[in-house]
Amino acid sequence: MKAEAPSFLVLSEVYYPEGWQAWVDGEPASIHEVNTILRGVMVPAGAHEITLDFEPADVRLGRLISNLSLLLIVLGIIPAAVIEGRSRLSRPAKGSLRAKDQ
Repeated sequence: MKAEAPSFLVLSEVYYPEGWQAWVDGEPASIHEVNTILRGVMVPAGAHEITLDFEPADVRLGRLISNLSLLLIVLGIIPAAVIEGRSRLSRPAKGSLRAKDQ
């Protein structure tokens, strides 16, 4: 966005403060309530990149739970695979004869 003077960007989206974050040129910016229903961001004069992201706490919590679950699964599979591999090495293969069976 290019502003000739300090400006206020009004977004035609419903104001919902939970989970929204704004950045102007990579720096955090405040999101303001406009006319009780819309969102707005202050923009200084000049050319700027404005970024708005929506990531509510529920999504972050869900991502954390998913990542922890994946980690626990992987940590459970690796030892199980190692134990299974060792037990296969210690067992004779099917069809083979042991020395005492001969």
